[in-house]
Amino acid sequence: MNRLSKILHSGKLYLYVFQLLSFTARFLIIIAFNKLEFEKKILLTYEDLLLIKTTFSVAVINAAISTLLQFYKNARRKTFAIGNILLVLLGVQIIASIPLIKLHPDLALPFGLFMLIDNAVIFGAYFLFIEKKNSRLLFFSLGYFSLLLIGIILSTYYFGLRTAFYIVSGLLAVFSVLVLKVSYFNFSLDLIKVKYFFSLMFPLLLMFFMTSGADQMDSWIVKLLGEDKDFLIFRYGARELPMTLMLANVISASNVILLKRREGNLSSIRRNSRIFTWIAFPIAMVLMLFSKELFLFLYKQELAEAYEIFNIFLLLVIPRALFPQSILLAKNKNRILFYNSVLEFFIHIVFSIVGFVFLGIKGVAFSALLAYSADKTLLAYYCNKYLNISFSQYTDVKTLLLFSLALLVVFISKTYILS
Repeated sequence: MNRLSKILHSGKLYLYVFQLLSFTARFLIIIAFNKLEFEKKILLTYEDLLLIKTTFSVAVINAAISTLLQFYKNARRKTFAIGNILLVLLGVQIIASIPLIKLHPDLALPFGLFMLIDNAVIFGAYFLFIEKKNSRLLFFSLGYFSLLLIGIILSTYYFGLRTAFYIVSGLLAVFSVLVLKVSYFNFSLDLIKVKYFFSLMFPLLLMFFMTSGADQMDSWIVKLLGEDKDFLIFRYGARELPMTLMLANVISASNVILLKRREGNLSSIRRNSRIFTWIAFPIAMVLMLFSKELFLFLYKQELAEAYEIFNIFLLLVIPRALFPQSILLAKNKNRILFYNSVLEFFIHIVFSIVGFVFLGIKGVAFSALLAYSADKTLLAYYCNKYLNISFSQYTDVKTLLLFSLALLVVFISKTYILS
């Protein structure tokens, strides 16, 4: 009970609930669009818009939150930071309007408004987490989930995408103002202070883009080099399970905390890796076995072949079970992690282009798997060579090998024998 109360008090659980509900809402919207037999043009347009949003938003929001934390102990500096973060979100929206106007000029204004408000709402959830407003964050998460899901589906069904974004933007704006009750905004025009703020944020922005941007680049490669059907199939299939992804992130953060506090050693990372393996791999195997039937149920017949891409992305649980990054973070080897993320980014892009040329969208999916595996391999090599920490010290090699072989057998059987 003590551990549970600590988790609830920390607010991390509530933040994970927000993240999970956010992902679930977007996933259910796509399913609803397919089930309601929306024409292919709407499906394609919606995925275009989501790609633009994630490309210009994910790294910015992560960098903004990390920058805010550096100001948070000082109330005056905190208000200055929040004000400038909102200015950053506005600036990002202006930049994002370029591809918006080029691809969908009729939706540039309504979706631009939605993107700006939605990003501010996501930042608001992190703000509540930092402020330890746990019950309000839970209510905020449920309200956001409901408005996003019901608002977009019903508004699009009755009025079309253009009007839907206006309606949902207004609902989210009113809801956020009522729940957040924020009086922390201070838009400073002191150029020296603004320059200082951006000097802190820019390196973080670059790092987060390098670590998360390759996923968006894969979709852009398929968008630019492939057909519309290829793009939709890839977007529907190229999804990691949010539960295993969040579990991996939680375990990685937990490992760092244990090593920093000296409450654990490498055996604790080994134990956590084993826990992840026992949870994530069986889920991946079951989903892989029934992925074709699942996709036929969820999506249009011609898009159900996205299950093949999904199966490839399920293999990402193998490198996810490795945690050399936890050791490097605990030892403050941030520069090594950054250099490795830059290398992974360029390897990922090159592999994806080559993979698409020779294997189509499956080649792009396999490239993501190879690039991420290479990233973990290089980090493990650094730990072994320069920190004298062998792979077996923080990984249950026998368990990982057995589960990996089992997952690969299921993948090969499903892809090449039972298909």
